[in-house]
Amino acid sequence: MSYDDLVANARRRIRARSAQAAIRWLRKAVGQDPSRPEAFNLLGAATALKGEVYKAQNYYRAALALDPTYAPALTNLEHSGRFSPPHDVELGDEPGPARSTGAMGAQGPTRESPRGRLPR
Repeated sequence: MSYDDLVANARRRIRARSAQAAIRWLRKAVGQDPSRPEAFNLLGAATALKGEVYKAQNYYRAALALDPTYAPALTNLEHSGRFSPPHDVELGDEPGPARSTGAMGAQGPTRESPRGRLPR
């Protein structure tokens, strides 16, 4: 399975709120290509779903160490410091400005944003 396939599977698991399953896919992705920021950003998103904010921030920082301009990790790190968990999570799968696709929006209310986010 390719890096992109592993990351796509992890995104689906995050949207389904299956953090542990997403983490398993993402560890495989990092093993295949540790030089790409996407998997580290998504590890942060999955870890944030588990309520481990500080650990999530470390994953976002790891993504930014690989690519200081990676917008989803920048946004996630900024939002993770807010006092209203769970913070908005950028999954980085939209072309242009990185946002999540909002595929989970039908499952419940989402925070106001220019594009879809994970629901509260």
